[in-house]
Amino acid sequence: MKIKNVLFIFLLLIISNNLRAQEIARVVQIVIDSKILNQKRPVLIYTPKNYDETNLVSYEVIYVFDSQNREHFDLVHSSLSYLSKNKFIVVGIVSPYYEETDYARNNDYSFTPKNITKQELFNGYCCNAEKLLDYTENEVVKYIDSNYRTLPKRVAIGHSLSASFILQTLILKNNLFDSFIAISPNLAIDKQDIIQEYKKFDFSKQKENKFLYISNADEGKEYWQEWLPARQKFYEFLQSPSIQNKLKVEIEDLSTNDHWSVYMPSIIKSLKLYSDYSIKQPEKIYDKEYDITIRVKVPDNKDQVYITGNQLSLGEWNPSKVKMKNLKNNEREIKIKVNSLTKIQFTRGNWDTKAFVKNNNEFEDIIIDPIKHNLYEFEIQYWMDKQ
Repeated sequence: MKIKNVLFIFLLLIISNNLRAQEIARVVQIVIDSKILNQKRPVLIYTPKNYDETNLVSYEVIYVFDSQNREHFDLVHSSLSYLSKNKFIVVGIVSPYYEETDYARNNDYSFTPKNITKQELFNGYCCNAEKLLDYTENEVVKYIDSNYRTLPKRVAIGHSLSASFILQTLILKNNLFDSFIAISPNLAIDKQDIIQEYKKFDFSKQKENKFLYISNADEGKEYWQEWLPARQKFYEFLQSPSIQNKLKVEIEDLSTNDHWSVYMPSIIKSLKLYSDYSIKQPEKIYDKEYDITIRVKVPDNKDQVYITGNQLSLGEWNPSKVKMKNLKNNEREIKIKVNSLTKIQFTRGNWDTKAFVKNNNEFEDIIIDPIKHNLYEFEIQYWMDKQ
């Protein structure tokens, strides 16, 4: 074989290996054969760059409703790296039109009315939201949590009628989502029933604080006149002292936009506000303590390894307080009790000797969910002071 040909093949191999190593963000579409809806439902799933390579990294999940409008879904995942330090998987809940049954998104996002007839609500194209909520919780969320590395932090995003839907979800399934981004919701629907339900809801029984961003466009000025008084009434309630300690509310008047164009500025503003809010929140405290075992392989059998993290049993970020037990074959181990999502780092006694752990993202905190597993094993590739 000629030398020139050999060099060409060699270069191709190098390029091929580099392409495989430099994974880009990915969007896939799956289909859930829903027993709850009795429909085959497409679902969009975005995973960020290096998801496969950094398999110790877990992610918050954003659920974008109305993702049959693909621009809604794409805007959210495309904006994240510019607006938030958090890491996310983005899931698009799609509400397609089924011609054979004349079924559309209004069926999905409207609950059975209490104050008007079904025929008065979208001419009867309504009233399947109870099932959509069940489908979201028991088929979509369970699938995502079973097949992807997720954190117990979920954000719901909706626009217009799907924004009304997620607002009702906060009341009906209070533990399903932690944060809500409701863009131009219809609050006048069913004679303002959403507002009445919020006023009746006992926020003091809510376990953790929640984040709610709500925006409006120019609805109520020249069109949809009934939206304006409903919106004013709801905004007044959201600012009442009775819920301020349980609901972090951000309200944006974006009335220089129309009902469709308000989506983009709302996403940009809400994701930044959510990121600023989320980073300051303590981890969820679980109902009980969990016993977990952590093992780690070290580069040198002489290495003395300390573990630290966000738990009392981990020294509360003191890098030299909790020493791991020496095992054979370059292994170290510790058994601890934890009561929340657990963040850890390995050192040799101070922060200048922090460990780079295989399949982690640089020197970031490793996050452990004790509900999912009771044994976690890691491998230190090198120490910060020995790069």
